[in-house]
Amino acid sequence: MAGTAALALHALAEVLEWCRTGRLTRQQHVLLGLGELIAYVGDSGDANGIMSHLHFEVHPNGGRAVSPFKHINRAFKHLYARPGDDALETLSMRIHASVVSTDLEAEPQLIRLRISRLHLTNGWVVKPARDITLSVPLEAIMRRAIAAKTSEPVTLAAFAAGDRVIAWTNDFPQNLASARGAAGLHTIRDIVILQK
Repeated sequence: MAGTAALALHALAEVLEWCRTGRLTRQQHVLLGLGELIAYVGDSGDANGIMSHLHFEVHPNGGRAVSPFKHINRAFKHLYARPGDDALETLSMRIHASVVSTDLEAEPQLIRLRISRLHLTNGWVVKPARDITLSVPLEAIMRRAIAAKTSEPVTLAAFAAGDRVIAWTNDFPQNLASARGAAGLHTIRDIVILQK
């Protein structure tokens, strides 16, 4: 019934189970680190032929399964899932967002954005439902759209809370730290304030 499955014993004596996975990425009896990819979503077991999906279960103290919702809801919200293809060493993002705030006194300057849509260079489009704080290096291109395909240069002081923007990041390594998106880790290459 479960098809290909992965089981993990959590430090709090909870058994975690992922069923109907596709290919597993870890060997048996290994210690898993935070954020490690363990399996791909699949359609194994009696789900063959149905859209790929995943069953995730939490079994406190090895007992009956309980809803994992509270555990998932408490989890850190990553910007994106880590691509399993290790052929990609670097990624970059195009971020559609609105401005939350700027910090002109920080070195380098910072801008905090509320993400509406994030495009990765591997082709993924995600909606992570969170904010991101980006570093704005001196060489970043900042501009305001004034007409179709026309813009004027601006400084970070021109960006106001609520402004809709598109930001392009510099390349970054494909790793857990990048997926977590700590404040100031990602740097802006180009950012434009969209017309109102």
